[in-house]
Amino acid sequence: MQALLREIDATDGQGPLSERKTLAELCDYFEEHYVKAAEYVDGRKVTGVRSLGTAKGTQANTTYRYVNPTVETAKRAAAALNMFNSERTAEPKSAEMVN
Repeated sequence: MQALLREIDATDGQGPLSERKTLAELCDYFEEHYVKAAEYVDGRKVTGVRSLGTAKGTQANTTYRYVNPTVETAKRAAAALNMFNSERTAEPKSAEMVN
């Protein structure tokens, strides 16, 4: 408990810097540390990814779509979120209506 109180006093109650990372920074970290060619030891993969091209393409697509979204992408995301919220808050259906 004392260690936790000392940490809070030392950081003025602020969390670690990694808690405030942007999506772009997380994408860069992922690419730097995880998107690399697979390494095998005795026929078993120990690190990296089996399909480097797929991993790089997926990571690049994620970065492109979510880090710098276009207006159209933002509109689609807002519409999907609104639909989710309206379905979540809708009146529950009775068992008779479902069957």
